Amino acid sequence: MGPFRLEGVSGKGARAGILRFPSGLEVRTPLFMPVATKMCVRTLDPDELRLTGT
Repeated sequence: MGPFRLEGVSGKGARAGILRFPSGLEVRTPLFMPVATKMCVRTLDPDELRLTGT
């Protein structure tokens, strides 16, 4: 198996799958990942950011 296994596709082209890392860690997609550029997370308020545990 490659690093990404496709589990399903919607009629609109959205995909769901499993991403496997060499360490054995598996991450189900789609995945919401908050990204901070220039130390600013634009889509989450501080309380929501704390709930992510990051």
